[in-house]
Amino acid sequence: MDTATVLIKPDAIIDALENRIIDDIETTTGLRVIWKRYWQLSESDCRTIYPLSTEKPIFRFMLGNLIQGPSMILLVQGIEPISVLNNVKGTNVPGSGLRLRYRQCTQAELEQRADNLEFIYKLKSENRIHVPDTNEEAALLCSLCIAPSDKITIQKLCPKFYRLIEEQSFCST
Repeated sequence: MDTATVLIKPDAIIDALENRIIDDIETTTGLRVIWKRYWQLSESDCRTIYPLSTEKPIFRFMLGNLIQGPSMILLVQGIEPISVLNNVKGTNVPGSGLRLRYRQCTQAELEQRADNLEFIYKLKSENRIHVPDTNEEAALLCSLCIAPSDKITIQKLCPKFYRLIEEQSFCST
């Protein structure tokens, strides 16, 4: 079995959606959540997770959303979990995937506000989940949030992924 990560963002935690999202992920994908932990993102963490977005206008809204409260990091296992998660997470296009199921507004609502770019950036920053695109990104995300007390558990649950986490930890320091 392979392992991947999912980040449930603070606005979903504030709205008490984390258990619904976990159930939805497991039901929709056939993947199994093997570990979860609440975690408070820092600005530095956000810049590490979203390096290609830091210079975009939307980033300050993303940052505000991501540091407003705790997130939840999930480790999920199954066959090709990165691919499976990326297929079901969907995009910001109407009718596609888990992201929109928990979105606070629709694409039509965004289009109605087309004259207010700040509002659009704010709403687009409110995806309730983040799914890394590669195993290395998944391991990097996990390396940011695991506490020393988590290491033995994760190493036992998913030794191959743990080695990748260790490599990412070494590379990011």
